[in-house]
Order: sequence, then C-alpha cells, then structure tokens
Amino acid sequence: VVAITTGLIQVWLGATGRTRRLHILLGRVYLGAVTVGSLAGFHLALTTLGSLVFGSGLFFLCVAWVVTTTMAYMAVRNRAIEQHREWMLRSYVVTFAFVVFRLFTQWLIGQGVSPSEAAGLMSWASWAVPLLMLEPMLQYRRIRRR
Repeated sequence: VVAITTGLIQVWLGATGRTRRLHILLGRVYLGAVTVGSLAGFHLALTTLGSLVFGSGLFFLCVAWVVTTTMAYMAVRNRAIEQHREWMLRSYVVTFAFVVFRLFTQWLIGQGVSPSEAAGLMSWASWAVPLLMLEPMLQYRRIRRR
C-alpha cells in the first residue's frame, strides 16, 4: 500500500516537475517499501502452499520489482533522468500488479475459473501483460522525439 500510494504521488510529481525535495523524499520511501514488499513477496513465493505456477509467478514478479526499481535508482544516481523516469514507470507498473492481481483473479473466479487456476494465471499476467503494454509506449515516445 505504501509503494502504491507513494508511487502514484511520484508519477504525478515527476510529470509536473514540482517539489523536487518531496519527490526525493517520497522516492526514498518508495524504495524502502519496495525493498520490504519484495522481501516479503520472495518469502511468500518460496513458502506458498499454492501451485508451482502461482509460486513461480509471484517469485518472478518480485524479481521484476527489484530489477525495475534498482535500474530506476541507478539511473537517477547517474543523473540519467529520462531513463530514471522510464524505469520508474516500469517499476510502478509492477507495483500496481498487486491491484491487477486482486481485481482480475476475482473476475476470473466469477467467470467460472477455479481459484487456483485464476491465481496461477494472474500471478504471471498481472505484471507481464502491463509491462508488455507499457514498453511499446515508452519506445514510441523515443521514436517520436527523434
């Protein structure tokens, strides 16, 4: 919840270019929340009694969360602001996967899919599909700028 909330504020602050100090402070809070959340997610993925599909989807969601957030942090430390923005968008898409997971798992169950199949499918689709949708948008922006 902390990462989702601070991430949303960060996207808005980053888009408007306002209050740099607040942006930096909330960025640190976001980084801490992702660290704690991903560690908890790794633990859950490795100890879940659910299916292998669910556990592996959750595990690689956490890998994607750590990688995207780390790349955003490394970019900003090297003053590569455009890359930082892109990696933060990817990171936030992965952060938002937890919301997507809940919403679409319940929807699939309502459509008659078994809870374990819905959870397994959405443990992968909740982050992979949004990342796949975001990447062409980011690349299209680059092409348009040239």
